[in-house]
Amino acid sequence: MDTEELLRRYARGDRDFTGINLSNAKLNGADLGGIILNDAELNNASLNGAKLSGAMLNKTNFCDASLNGVDLSNATLNGTNFRQANLSGAYLSGLSLESVNLENAYLTGVHLFECRIDDSNLADTNLRGAYLLQVLITNTDLSGADFSGSKLEDVSMENVNLSNACLIGAEGIVIRGIISLRLERINFNNATMPDGTIFSRC
Repeated sequence: MDTEELLRRYARGDRDFTGINLSNAKLNGADLGGIILNDAELNNASLNGAKLSGAMLNKTNFCDASLNGVDLSNATLNGTNFRQANLSGAYLSGLSLESVNLENAYLTGVHLFECRIDDSNLADTNLRGAYLLQVLITNTDLSGADFSGSKLEDVSMENVNLSNACLIGAEGIVIRGIISLRLERINFNNATMPDGTIFSRC
């Protein structure tokens, strides 16, 4: 199925496109709210500015896809693969991300609101300038992630690996003191802290 047929079927009310292969598809700016793309192949696809609010994207493959400014609010993302995808400026709210792969993904300037991230891979993810609000992150690999210039409000992390992460200029991260970031069982080994110092276990 090509993109034109997909858009025609969506326009007439079809929503379930489970397992479809849309590798390299061009769907920039498409309004596909509520679409079902479970187990679909969208690697190398371009969905810049697309509206995918309420979409079901379980085990969907977005590897190397371009998703700049995409709206993923209230989407279902379990086992979804965003490895090396570009989600810069994306809007993610009301999400539960479980077993999601965002390794080496670009999330610069992303808005991540009222979300839960569990058992996921965000190693080496670029989160520069991201805004995280009311986010719970558990059992997740954030090693090597770049939080430079990001803002974190009411964020909780438990059993998270932040080794070799960069937190320079990040707002809301205070290791000793009361702040809206709650930390428990965190690995900060060799992480670059907000003031530029390197954290060491000593």
